Amino acid sequence: KEVLVRGSYSTGFRAPSLYELNAAQTFTNSGTVNDPLLCPTGSGSPAVCRAQFMVLNGGNLTLEPEKSKNATLGLVVQPMNDLSVGLDFWWVRLKNQIGVVGDASLFAPANYALFSQYFHRNSSNQLSTNGNQCPGANCGYVDVRQQNLGGTNTNGIDITANYRLHTAVGTFTFGLNSTYVAKYEYQDFRDGPWNQNVGVYSGTGPVFRWQHTLNTIWTKDQFTLGATAYYKSGYLDVDPVDRVSHYATLDVFGSWKPIKQATLTLGVRNVTDRDPPLSYQTQVFQAGYDPRFASAIGR
Repeated sequence: KEVLVRGSYSTGFRAPSLYELNAAQTFTNSGTVNDPLLCPTGSGSPAVCRAQFMVLNGGNLTLEPEKSKNATLGLVVQPMNDLSVGLDFWWVRLKNQIGVVGDASLFAPANYALFSQYFHRNSSNQLSTNGNQCPGANCGYVDVRQQNLGGTNTNGIDITANYRLHTAVGTFTFGLNSTYVAKYEYQDFRDGPWNQNVGVYSGTGPVFRWQHTLNTIWTKDQFTLGATAYYKSGYLDVDPVDRVSHYATLDVFGSWKPIKQATLTLGVRNVTDRDPPLSYQTQVFQAGYDPRFASAIGR
């Protein structure tokens, strides 16, 4: 009774959403990138180097459904009533994944032959940086509408541990949830080359090798104190010369329940006032960090 073995296998599909099919087609700016044809070395005229070019966003009526295969195999051990440890292996395969090609791949000089069909240059063989030109006869733009990008193969391990300790001064509860990604590879387009993404900024962002959430809670009568630590491992940045450091934060809280119908809770996020790690990404325009994975608000 102390051991549980569990597993699953499934197939699935996801039809394109109404938004992915019918979103309005609009022109906006790319991130700060180089024209892969006219500025392959990254130095030259500001009209083609370190510029924000016009891109076309919107839905795509030709999208096909995504398809998936998933498998899991797990083991949970509970040697005593208040302690359990779990280990789950998982595998996921996706086909026809719906999304957009990230700037890092789309504007890489080495990929220009693969993505040249998305570059619609004007009569001067350039991409427009002036929004007043698009739409129009002299509009040079890159088509970044939703499309079926190809496949994704990923696998990894989930680790869980929970322990409850009863003492004379209260009850302590400890919990750990961790994910280790062993493999994550994706295609920018159907039948294209496989890009490795674990621990590397590739496409639209990085995939973290390790992520942890560790929490500790103490309760006694009407009082509760707790702390939760979060961790994301580091990765090679969009500029591989730079390595983004790991990001770890700690939240704490306390609560008081004077009567059954009322609870007062006070909490502090990011107690150590940790700054986000340096990143040169331009996918979401913020300079100096990646707001999708870290916060600049501080404590």
